[in-house]
Amino acid sequence: MAATNSSIFSFDHFDMPVSWYILQLIERSILSINTEDGMKDGTATSRSRRSEDAGRITIGRIAELSGTSKQVVSSILGGGSSSSRFSRKTFSRVTGIARKFNYRPNRTSVNLVSGRHGSITVLFKSFYKIPFNAVNFLIRHAESYGQTVNFEIMKDDALPRCISENSSDGIILFEDVDASILSTLERYGVPHVLVNTGIRNQPNSITFDEEGLVRSAMKYFSDSGKKNPVFTSGDLELYWNRARLDTALSGYAGFGLKRPIILETPSVKDPVVALERIFADNPQADCLFIGEEFNRYAILVDRLCRSRDIRIAYVFSAFNHYNFPVADFSVEQKEVPEKAVGLLNQIINGEKPSGPFRMPYNMRLP
Repeated sequence: MAATNSSIFSFDHFDMPVSWYILQLIERSILSINTEDGMKDGTATSRSRRSEDAGRITIGRIAELSGTSKQVVSSILGGGSSSSRFSRKTFSRVTGIARKFNYRPNRTSVNLVSGRHGSITVLFKSFYKIPFNAVNFLIRHAESYGQTVNFEIMKDDALPRCISENSSDGIILFEDVDASILSTLERYGVPHVLVNTGIRNQPNSITFDEEGLVRSAMKYFSDSGKKNPVFTSGDLELYWNRARLDTALSGYAGFGLKRPIILETPSVKDPVVALERIFADNPQADCLFIGEEFNRYAILVDRLCRSRDIRIAYVFSAFNHYNFPVADFSVEQKEVPEKAVGLLNQIINGEKPSGPFRMPYNMRLP
């Protein structure tokens, strides 16, 4: 049965073609934007916007109506930061005309006045590390700050252009990067936010509550009367796998469970065969936590559900194609991108970042 929950994602890594992944992401983003904005007629919308822009009052027209120079008008409407001199009466006249004609400066003008670029950049080495459909919410939430979102691929032998050319107001990273990149960001004072990296305790970091995830899974097993857990774990160099394993091994007794049987999947040639052998050799095993991509285990999980009284918990992924009577854990799509953009803008605005943040998993019972 196809999984249809499109409001959640995970950060797992998948062996799928890049082109398929990107096409799916673009399709979802476009459908979401079109649906939410009600853009039924793109041609009519663009014509309407061109017409609206054509009727927009300009600095020159305000200067003409107020009887003053464009330089003075620019200074007043830009916050008075230039060397132009003007009286309170002139100020009132210019701002009154601007309000009357609903003057709205274009983005370039605003950025010139503020000294900002009006854009933020997502730096990445692997596009897979950006959560599925997160791009849509990044773009939308950045727009609420008057920003666009750029994407730049990191290269091993070059400093990212958004840093070397000072072309972005801030940077979001969804993966661990070389220490030299981080030190450069610090040295040049570039606002940046770290999402789902091994740096979990900095005020500009956002990670996931992996410890709470595993404790919830063990409580689910215990509440179901189960005692003999099996845990699968991926690459222990990744913080989430290490945190999950450490929590399971240090906390199982507190839930009345026996010491878990651990399958470290990178250490075996075929994880499915290895897991099947564990259950064949341990008929008392009655609960399973799958801490990596679920699809590879789907057939085995189906057999286990049919052949024994077992409880299973796993981390939901947007790529899961099956629904089973199991508990799954997920994070709402919007929360992480919106938290990242909000935290980044705190730093851009000179505020002390309010992190670190640990994003909770939501548990869905069968």
